Amino acid sequence: MSVRPSDVDRVWSKLGFDIDDGKKRDIWATLVVNGKIVVQTKRSRGAKGTAGQIPTFIRQQMKLSRDEFHAAIACPLTRDDYHALLREKGLIGPP
Repeated sequence: MSVRPSDVDRVWSKLGFDIDDGKKRDIWATLVVNGKIVVQTKRSRGAKGTAGQIPTFIRQQMKLSRDEFHAAIACPLTRDDYHALLREKGLIGPP
């Protein structure tokens, strides 16, 4: 599966990640809930699509199944839905 960097950035923004695209080699995304870092992931700064295992690594770091990641890219997964999934997986507490 190949994913465009703009799609990854859009998903991170939509799901409430803080994006650090400073002068570092990679672009980092961090999800903080109730003052706790829950998820941290990154992608290369390149403008080309991310292919190979990179989308899989991003998906795994975001704690999403393949179908959940596809839903996030296709837009049906909202921030509230994502937080509910993380609650179900025991990664964050109740709202």
